Amino acid sequence: MGEYLLAAPDRTAALAELSSAPVLVLYGENDDAWPPEVQDQMAKRLGAERVCIPAAAHSPAVEAPETTAGTLTAFWNSAEAADRRRRADPDQEPAGGLLGPMVVAAAFALSGSSLTVGASQPVVLVAFALVGLEVGLRFTPASLRRAGALLPAAVLMILALLAACAGLGIALASLADVSRLDGYLATTPGGLSAVLAVAVGSKTNTTFILSVQLIRTFVMLLAAPPLAHWIARRWGRSPASDAGVL
Repeated sequence: MGEYLLAAPDRTAALAELSSAPVLVLYGENDDAWPPEVQDQMAKRLGAERVCIPAAAHSPAVEAPETTAGTLTAFWNSAEAADRRRRADPDQEPAGGLLGPMVVAAAFALSGSSLTVGASQPVVLVAFALVGLEVGLRFTPASLRRAGALLPAAVLMILALLAACAGLGIALASLADVSRLDGYLATTPGGLSAVLAVAVGSKTNTTFILSVQLIRTFVMLLAAPPLAHWIARRWGRSPASDAGVL
């Protein structure tokens, strides 16, 4: 066992990529088997909370049980409270940037106003560039490594999703008397900004596509919170059981 531990590779980076739960690195002040400075560096690499137990060595649970138990209890309580806040507001993603302009535009349309705002080609190009930046900057080295590990399964899921959207698009195109490309873009699960860019660039029926996409968005906004609560109640686990302690 000792030989294996001495020869085991450092998997801190892999753990940092996989763990989305709160992590605590707890160690004794006088640990002579695993130097505190090494554990401190590991905590930084994990983005984890770090606690050094005074007057303890390699086994804080034995050498300082009350301090160790109090620290673990506080950590688990904090993880539980954070998870309760998240579950209480599962739809907390900011929607003002999407819903605000929609409400204003709807108000003008319902009032019968003839106000129209045109955009020159340079403005459109800059807007599309910003859309590309918004999407591209969401990728990080960690997310790319994680995606690489999941690439075979992700490719299969993407192909299945594309096939399902194509089927829905063909059915919608037939029902609404629009082109199949219009039907596909109207049902594709891509972000509204990306779909809009493709629709404008393809010179398709942008009004129809965005109308269906907006209906899909509102359906998801209404359905997601109760669905998330149902999943949490049926399959959810206590965050304390998911919180990692090293």
